[in-house]
Amino acid sequence: DDVLDDMDANFFGIGVNYKFAAAPVVAAVVTEEVVAEPEPVMMTKTHKEEYGTGTFEFDSAKLTDSVSERLDNFVNFLNEYPQAQVEITGYTDSSGPAAYNQKLSERRAQSVADYLIAAGIDADRFTVTGMGEENPVADNSTHEGREKNRRVEVVVPEFQYEELVQPE
Repeated sequence: DDVLDDMDANFFGIGVNYKFAAAPVVAAVVTEEVVAEPEPVMMTKTHKEEYGTGTFEFDSAKLTDSVSERLDNFVNFLNEYPQAQVEITGYTDSSGPAAYNQKLSERRAQSVADYLIAAGIDADRFTVTGMGEENPVADNSTHEGREKNRRVEVVVPEFQYEELVQPE
């Protein structure tokens, strides 16, 4: 016991237990490269001239069913392009007096114009002309030729319009 008495017992100790763990797992941050879509821009485009013809019965300015159907499609076109103007020209065959045919051609053109007006197209957008028996498209000496000459031509002259387009 002498040995223990000779020893200095002034020991003070603190113990710390620390566990070293693996570094925390950090998920890789993936960043997607965002490619900005170009903004749509207004472009001026040109619509080429359009042309259509409808025929009439002998000595009549009444629209046939087939002409009315074609005019319905034409009204949709005019609603889509409000800047489009229209030239409506009526014709006849050479049967009968020239003065009568002139008036009949005017009535034919006007019947097309009236149809467009009834469908909501502004009358300021078109001109109406009767040409009588002038400018035949076929020979008036045959029945088939006269049928082709009893017509109204509808022309939309070339025009420009604005359209929103996506740049490439």
